[in-house]
Amino acid sequence: MSEAGRKVAPGVTSGAFPPPVTEPLMRPHLGAPLERVGWGTALDAVARRLGALRESAAVFTGTPATPELDHQHAKFAALVLGLAPRRPSAVSRAFGLDRGLPGPLSDLTAAGTVFVAGGEPGAVVRGGLESAHGALIVADPRRTPLARAADLHLQLTPDTDVALANGLLQLVVEDGLADEEYIAERTSGFDRVREQARGYWTARVERITGVPEASLREAVRLLAGGTRTVMLSTHENDDQVTAFVNLALALGLPGVAGSGFGRVAGERPPAWSPRMLGADGGPRGLLLFAADPVGAASGAAALETRLSELELLVVADSVLSETALRADIVLPVADEAAELRVLAELARRLGAPGAWSGTPAEVFAELAGDEARPFLDRFATGDGRALFAPVQHRGPDEHIDSEYPLHLTSDPGLPRAAVELHPVLAGRLNVGSGGRVRVVSRHGSRVGEARFSDVLREDTVCLPDDVHGRAARVEPA
Repeated sequence: MSEAGRKVAPGVTSGAFPPPVTEPLMRPHLGAPLERVGWGTALDAVARRLGALRESAAVFTGTPATPELDHQHAKFAALVLGLAPRRPSAVSRAFGLDRGLPGPLSDLTAAGTVFVAGGEPGAVVRGGLESAHGALIVADPRRTPLARAADLHLQLTPDTDVALANGLLQLVVEDGLADEEYIAERTSGFDRVREQARGYWTARVERITGVPEASLREAVRLLAGGTRTVMLSTHENDDQVTAFVNLALALGLPGVAGSGFGRVAGERPPAWSPRMLGADGGPRGLLLFAADPVGAASGAAALETRLSELELLVVADSVLSETALRADIVLPVADEAAELRVLAELARRLGAPGAWSGTPAEVFAELAGDEARPFLDRFATGDGRALFAPVQHRGPDEHIDSEYPLHLTSDPGLPRAAVELHPVLAGRLNVGSGGRVRVVSRHGSRVGEARFSDVLREDTVCLPDDVHGRAARVEPA
């Protein structure tokens, strides 16, 4: 569909504060403005057009998803649209099946040690952690509320997660804490990973990550000393997830009742890229839940061009966002329950197999049912064994130096004009809150309004743009 085919909704100005969506909207034909329609009409139209596209459609959610939504979205993509992941995830490569939580939420409460790597998990998992009785370890460059509450915070340099995991693995091996019986009976590929880990001696890992040796050793003591240990990763990057999977397998955690490894959704949605659509072989239809890539992404013009080429764009959101203004169909979705109901109604209309509930409690019961611990007897791989996979620390895309001494990271939730930095760094620059600062990198510069956050490391600056892994300097504007 050409850009002219998706006109802005009548009475709404692009860039204005987005009004709420209270009823479905749909274009009656190509080039027409969005008009109010009934729920049945809208859902029938989405189902009919998704059904025609099937494997050429994609589903994306911008919300920090709960386990229920994670489960329902994955189920919808697989059973309704017939989509397999475009490539196996780190978890599915290791275990043969992609999972969120390794068991019921109550496992977090009963665990002797819980390790959370990558960032704040979503609200449901975070709630389980808040009621946990055991030791909590958090590996996160940011000093988040969860990190502040942890018994041990490994505040590593951004993009050094693989080095941290490999260093912890080397300490596990070095101190004789690897579960050799579990490794021999239930896994394959450990010899290559053990050999690679030798290159991550403690002094080197401390130099790369900035985490003191004493903290690394304390983390290993807590991980190996608990009767039940659960490791969770919120990483999007497969190398990072793989490195922590290796550590969990070396400790003998996955597939053991009360312990395990899970990749769970983070508190913040991932940054949107045009790259998600892909110029060749990308989806022809897109179903977006609570996401506004046009309003959030840098280089929005290129993204709008890709969106305009889609045969179907459906946005389910609580507000008429910049992206919703350009959609073919807009569905009002104000909360998790509404999102689950939309997925269930579409699944029913498209003849999907199995039960589809729109109630969070029922979906959670399904998630935590008989398959809540699927790996107790064997993993879902061909030979029933979990797979170790070597992965090397690659470091950030750019290294800091005297000219660019700061790490850049991204938060798509920041206002477009904001530059987030630690108060200590702002003090060195003699910049007050709300003051104008210039961020200069090897790729250019931008001026924004300083926002203070002691969650960040003092050597890190956060922007709303997709700049993660770059080096920069900051100066008063």
